[in-house]
Amino acid sequence: MKSRSMGSTVLFIPALLGAMLLGSCRSGGDQRAPQGKAKKLPLLYTDLDETLLSSKGTISACNMAALKRYQKAGGRIGIATGRFPDSAGVLAKQVGSRLPVISANGAVIHSPGGALLRLRGITDPTFFQGFCGEVFRHQCKKYYTAFMNTASGKVIWGGQRCEAPQAGFSVFKMKAQQCENPGEFLKVTRSRFAAQATIINAGSVANYHFAVSAPGVDKGDALLFVAKSLGYPSSRLAFVGNGGNDVSGARAVHKAGGKCFVVANGVSALKAACPTHLAQSNDNCALGRVVEILLRQ
Repeated sequence: MKSRSMGSTVLFIPALLGAMLLGSCRSGGDQRAPQGKAKKLPLLYTDLDETLLSSKGTISACNMAALKRYQKAGGRIGIATGRFPDSAGVLAKQVGSRLPVISANGAVIHSPGGALLRLRGITDPTFFQGFCGEVFRHQCKKYYTAFMNTASGKVIWGGQRCEAPQAGFSVFKMKAQQCENPGEFLKVTRSRFAAQATIINAGSVANYHFAVSAPGVDKGDALLFVAKSLGYPSSRLAFVGNGGNDVSGARAVHKAGGKCFVVANGVSALKAACPTHLAQSNDNCALGRVVEILLRQ
């Protein structure tokens, strides 16, 4: 099923998601809400960089042990990241995730086996003309555009290009970094392109940047989509993050009655959106503390 609205492409494949619900997705197993004791454990989604991953970009032994303990108790682990789908998929397999993989800040969702379940991208050429003009006007030193084929799911790295996609492709992520007067850049682009794109300060203290995706697309939207698709009430979600692109996820989960957590190295905007602030950072077994809290509830 594919539809176009306001210059964006929405690809949703219900047959594949239906297969997951029936347990016929070979790599993912039965994804329906479990019965009995395990039903009480939330679907635990975690961000990657500076949350699950250490400052060195690895998963600590403590965090890995905690995730395995959660899974052994009947819990389910998922990844929700701003990274590209391939990188997100590799790390999802590393932690033994059997939930849909959320990448590109919610624009792309894959099954545990790698099948494309949802793609929401931008195709409106007028947006690219205007946005690229702002990128150059604010002298953003780093920027990139990433394209995905709406039929095959093939990803093309656009590099230092700021242009509309070719026929058959949509843009699932753009990034602008090191802009002059970043506060003005965010204010101007959000105001000017409110109906054409979602523009957020996606960075952390160590990596300040802006991420662009289709209208209404963010981690919060993606988490609610996954929960509904798998037959879970949104109140059974748990989410942990650190950066600006995690704010939507924390807000959505908290509003739905679920559990949100902010690691000690989280940004102030995320701490304002989520009431549970961890004393542990990504380098100090933050996921271990999250698992401890959830298993005790």
